[in-house]
Amino acid sequence: MRLPTSIQKTIVKQLIHLNPFFVKLYGVKAIRHCEDGRTIRLYTKNKGIVINIDITYNEASDLYDIKAVKLKQDDFTWEQTIFNQEGFTWEELDETIHQILHKHANIPLNYL
Repeated sequence: MRLPTSIQKTIVKQLIHLNPFFVKLYGVKAIRHCEDGRTIRLYTKNKGIVINIDITYNEASDLYDIKAVKLKQDDFTWEQTIFNQEGFTWEELDETIHQILHKHANIPLNYL
């Protein structure tokens, strides 16, 4: 098992700061610390819909990139990129994830 870097720990801390209930609210089943040391992956599952959300810190711009991939329900191997954008501030992370899951996994827009 790979230990998280300080960047990866910071991303998780920022998500908790923005929304202490994000794990339950967004159906996060696991958080993976990717090999590059600056990306975390949120494995979400809601109403049978599995979406993996990668959040990558870009040191040059001091911003975050977000990529979301929807997995095929019957074998979880087929991927379809449903969101891929760069240049988010840390304050925008929670709302952006919320919007992705609302649109693609039928998560209600419940702002806490």
